[in-house]
Amino acid sequence: ALLTRVGRIVGFDCETASSLVDARWRLTESDFDALIVDLNLHGELGTTLLDELTRARHSLARRAIVLTADLPSDPWVRALVDRGIPVLHKPFQLPDLERRLRAVIAI
Repeated sequence: ALLTRVGRIVGFDCETASSLVDARWRLTESDFDALIVDLNLHGELGTTLLDELTRARHSLARRAIVLTADLPSDPWVRALVDRGIPVLHKPFQLPDLERRLRAVIAI
């Protein structure tokens, strides 16, 4: 995936998941410094995973970034911002993603 290739170029070791089931499995198999979640995952909401992490692994949920093509005025996006979760709107610039990743990793 593009994010994995770009992440490696700027010095991050990245893994991708194609669904919530895959993401849940990967989260049990490895420890992560940060998490990038797409708001819309093939008919599933990335917020479902964030809600689960908030209950089970709060420290990782605090280091999440959400990607979305939705408008900033969308209720889902506003709710994430209200929770303090960084949101990047597609299309985004890779330096913006790198800056946000470094910021959440530092938490």
